[in-house]
Amino acid sequence: MHHLKEGSQSVETLAEALSVDAPALYRFLRALASAGIFSETQSRQFQLTPMAECLCSDAPTSIRRLAIWSGSEPIHWQMWGNLLYSVKTGKPAFECCRVSTRSNPSHSMSFELD
Repeated sequence: MHHLKEGSQSVETLAEALSVDAPALYRFLRALASAGIFSETQSRQFQLTPMAECLCSDAPTSIRRLAIWSGSEPIHWQMWGNLLYSVKTGKPAFECCRVSTRSNPSHSMSFELD
């Protein structure tokens, strides 16, 4: 996100800075633009939208760590997959997945403040 904090950037510039494939990044940014996270200001130029501000690490109400955790930890998807278990039993989905933040500190590290 910090690459776009100063304004719009071309896909090629972003791809080079991030060491990723430019065509794949373009498709990804267009998908996020369709959800309102970014806007395409000119052909292949993207900028942040107000919706994206909460994903910046320096935002007062940043949810950046939550977003990273949600997309990178398989346990997140397992917990949502066990939502019915939680509703039926009143027990946390963590219990059904046999995972706890005590036994696996990496699951809680995402929420620690800098």
